Amino acid sequence: MKCKKASIATDKPIILIIGLVVLVIILSFIFLFDPDKVFAFFPDFSSANEDVDADIGNIDYYLSESAYIGVEFLDFKERSEEELLEEMDYGENVLKKCFCGKDCEDYAMWIVKYSKENDIPDPLLLLSIMMQESSCKKDASSGSSFGLMQVNLVHCGNYGLPEDKEECKKILLENPEQNIRVGARILRDSYNIYHKGKVFSNACTKEYQKVFYNDWKAAIRGYNGWGCDKNYPQQDKYVEEVVAKYNLLYNIK
Repeated sequence: MKCKKASIATDKPIILIIGLVVLVIILSFIFLFDPDKVFAFFPDFSSANEDVDADIGNIDYYLSESAYIGVEFLDFKERSEEELLEEMDYGENVLKKCFCGKDCEDYAMWIVKYSKENDIPDPLLLLSIMMQESSCKKDASSGSSFGLMQVNLVHCGNYGLPEDKEECKKILLENPEQNIRVGARILRDSYNIYHKGKVFSNACTKEYQKVFYNDWKAAIRGYNGWGCDKNYPQQDKYVEEVVAKYNLLYNIK
């Protein structure tokens, strides 16, 4: 009995080799007539990123996944009005986040103009905030903030805006150039105040209460506010969502 078992054990590698040789021969014949059937035997190891590129309908998920704590801006650079228009077109047709229609050319011109006037290092930074705030809709309103850059009525009486809230609101809704101008000024002032850094200690969620922002990320946090909006705790992710939009638009063709 012991000898018999040893014989079976010795035969196993030989049987395995014969089986592999037969499989190779069969696959070789199949390949000659239908190569696709050969590849069907093997798992698909293609990159998960290809799915994102192929499925534009999944863009909200992609943006959400890109908006994580610690995400950094790609390098800032100067842009022309023409480049901004391409990014707005992508924002409308692909991201579904920028609907400026026939006004896009004017917006691009004003964004470039007021970015330069306020030493904002990249006009795309201002456009990304506009997309986040209003989806590039000049009549956007949240009750206390209005227009393209969602300028809050707390700023009435400053930045050349009238003190009267109704007059101020009217300008913010009906004069998109002034709205962009004021938004750019607010962002620049926020940078001047916070660029050295601050902890987001008053965030709604514990996850964000220890996050430290500096430089232009701190400016963006200041633009939206350092407090907690209990009715809209999602605003904790405001900075990360702006950065995600910026990075996605950065090198579009």
